[in-house]
Amino acid sequence: MSYGYQLFSDFYYQLFLAVAVITMAMTPFLMKASLPLANALLRLPMPKFLVEGLFPLKEIEIPMLRDHLVIIGKDAVAIKLSSISTYNDIAHVSVIFDPSTAKDKIKQGDKVVYGDAVNEPILLKAHVDTAGIVVISIGSIITTMAVIEKVRHINPNVYLLVRTKQIQNVEQLYQLGADQVIPEELEITVDLLNRILVNRQYPNKEVNRILTHIRNINLGVFSKKDLIKQPSILDDFSSINISLITLEKNSPAIGKSLVDLELRNKTGVTLLAIKRGEEIIEHPLPSTVFKTDDIAYVLGNPEQVQLTQDLFNKREL
Repeated sequence: MSYGYQLFSDFYYQLFLAVAVITMAMTPFLMKASLPLANALLRLPMPKFLVEGLFPLKEIEIPMLRDHLVIIGKDAVAIKLSSISTYNDIAHVSVIFDPSTAKDKIKQGDKVVYGDAVNEPILLKAHVDTAGIVVISIGSIITTMAVIEKVRHINPNVYLLVRTKQIQNVEQLYQLGADQVIPEELEITVDLLNRILVNRQYPNKEVNRILTHIRNINLGVFSKKDLIKQPSILDDFSSINISLITLEKNSPAIGKSLVDLELRNKTGVTLLAIKRGEEIIEHPLPSTVFKTDDIAYVLGNPEQVQLTQDLFNKREL
């Protein structure tokens, strides 16, 4: 076309064709000679930075692990999750496709595999085949989908937790094999609304009802897959709540047991637990004695809770 519009003269047109034919003819020979040539060059006393690159990464051998956590991603969410897992002694391996971030994590003593998680050998280095949980936190939805398929191919039984930015990607990620998808935009919105409702002193049950309704509208049937944010069974009982009652310094209940107080007979509440300092006493025995500043967790309706409040903190029993 360029020749037809006389953009090239005959001389340059012929020169262009000659160079194109020569380079195409030389390509297979150069490709065949490239590997021996590269090996020969590596045997020469070349500068270290040319051999190892500008950002050399030390290859670390990941010990054999089972039922561990694998975190895939280089964003702030993945890095923070890795740090928290280390702090809580959760065995994990990070797969990071960023040399600078990977180098920093290796220096901190973390188990890190540097490479693209789309490649199965990289996933196998992190022992995805024996992992219990895999977390994928990658910005690109295309890459996320490819990694899900690779992980599921290697380990069909692993619990796969995936972060995504947009709600419209949720269904597709579940269909590819994710066990739990966290839509970032929705969860931030719900969290903000939750704080607003609490600040406005909405009842806890009403807050839960509103947040559950929002998730159901946006996620549909997939909202049931979130085992963490399911409504409590107490939400189905309009008049029953779990309330906290603190025993004040002059409480007549101090030094007395549940038997002495006849708590159940006099108020109708169920004592679930007692918090004493940092200790939680679950299912207190009838002989359990109350102490100053104890916090009682009681189950009952508002009238029963008020009776308990009066029983614990009035001047005379």
